[in-house]
Amino acid sequence: MTEHGVKRYDLRAIAQVEHGGFWIRVLAVLIDLAILIIPIMVLERLLHAEQSLLLESAIVYGIWAAYCIPFWSGGWHGTPGKRLCGLVIVSSDGSELTLSNAAFRYLAMLVSSAIVIGPLFVAFTARRQGLHDLIADTVVVKRSALDKASRRESPNGI
Repeated sequence: MTEHGVKRYDLRAIAQVEHGGFWIRVLAVLIDLAILIIPIMVLERLLHAEQSLLLESAIVYGIWAAYCIPFWSGGWHGTPGKRLCGLVIVSSDGSELTLSNAAFRYLAMLVSSAIVIGPLFVAFTARRQGLHDLIADTVVVKRSALDKASRRESPNGI
């Protein structure tokens, strides 16, 4: 079902075991890092960022933001790493992320990562949410769970 053009999945139909756990999410991040490492290194070289920690940080965080935010709020509901791992990101109420939701989640992820233990929350929370997910009110679930929820929503159950 949609509200204001944003699709909403019935997350009540998704079992807890279908949330994306810690290690699969680590793998997704490593895949994304493998995709981004060359563009980051090239841009740092072109701008001589190795001479400025501030510039180097701006490049890294800027590229990650430009990569994550559109993927999170787009039709994939996650980065290529998450997609390859069969994971998607949705709001806790089951709605797709808007561009502003995705930007807020990215900022929450920066805070979560800065205090180091934020991402570790994934291993210990019932819905496998990192601190950034709790702040942004998002969950990472297996794509197959959304497919099941979509089938339950469709009028003929297909």
